[in-house]
Amino acid sequence: MDVGGAIETAARGTAISRLAAVSIALERCRRANNKPPAKLDDLAPQFIKEIPLDPFTGEPFHYQTSDAGYVVYSLGGIKSPQNTDAETGALESLLFRWPARPKPAPVPDDGGVLNALGSRLPF
Repeated sequence: MDVGGAIETAARGTAISRLAAVSIALERCRRANNKPPAKLDDLAPQFIKEIPLDPFTGEPFHYQTSDAGYVVYSLGGIKSPQNTDAETGALESLLFRWPARPKPAPVPDDGGVLNALGSRLPF
């Protein structure tokens, strides 16, 4: 049994659950105030009882706002170029962004055409 892998999996699940709770509170706050809060602490206690901590670091999740929206994320977890957000350095599974950015469509190596789900079209 790979204990390190089990710990990583448990921490990732906890982070996703906590990020979901924070993301819901962020969205409730944004809708109530027509803008996201300046900092995560502004969410408690009106939109969430308390701000959960990142299980990888024991510190608050990272949070950034811009004119375009906001992003909340964890920098924990095992990363590779294939699963890491270029802007934040966070694992894509440990990141919530509003508004969401559409993922670019995959390009087939042979020049064929793929549909939005990445399946080859029959021509």
